[in-house]
Amino acid sequence: MKSFGKIILIGILLMVACLPIIAFLIWSGSSTDAPAHAVENTIEDTAENTDDSVAANTPIPSPPANDSRVDPVLVDLMDMFEDYIAAEGLGDSIEIVLNGDVLLITLGSDIMHDHANAVILPETRLVGEALADMLRELNRPENPFGVVVEGHTDDVPISTERYPSNWHLSVDRAVGFLEILIKHSGLDPGNFSASGSGEGSPRVPNDSSENRALNRRIEILISLNGDDGFDTRYEAALEQVTERINLRLDELRRAFE
Repeated sequence: MKSFGKIILIGILLMVACLPIIAFLIWSGSSTDAPAHAVENTIEDTAENTDDSVAANTPIPSPPANDSRVDPVLVDLMDMFEDYIAAEGLGDSIEIVLNGDVLLITLGSDIMHDHANAVILPETRLVGEALADMLRELNRPENPFGVVVEGHTDDVPISTERYPSNWHLSVDRAVGFLEILIKHSGLDPGNFSASGSGEGSPRVPNDSSENRALNRRIEILISLNGDDGFDTRYEAALEQVTERINLRLDELRRAFE
């Protein structure tokens, strides 16, 4: 009888433990400002941190145009940049995807740099200047753009005096493009950051020269800094849910003792 009572108690505690999780998922899913990506990486990221990165960067389909999370300013920026890509015939070298509240632009290696080099090619410099012009035109002081530039390489090892590793090369490439955006847009540098992942975040397996070319890229993530308030609320709610779950787990452990 005592064992049966324990089973009943454990079942009740499990049901109670699930309630905050369900409530949190409903709350976060119903919010109109839920961020699609975290863009907190900065140039101070260490090589050890980026080596652990294993997430693939395959573009995610854009949400419907009537998705309330999509800010019209990001839609305008996407439309302007797509028109530029089409006019310049760069559709095979540049990808652009709007996913929720983050606009992701991917620049392919064929227009970015020479092999094992971070010197930006003239064609790419023009792309950076055009994007900077659009950012300056659409930027709103009360809700400015936040821009993160991420560098990525393939898995071919590099070890030179200037670039001891692929991580160093990827960071240098990201910083080079970031400097173009900051200098040409004239926007607050505090809203820009750069990071490098080296070979740590491949889009596809590095098993052919074609795939390695796809993995050598620059990604520009553009969001609106005014959404940071939601990030704080989201993190606080998640912390509360985690604490409540831990309390329930402690109760379950004591019930088994």
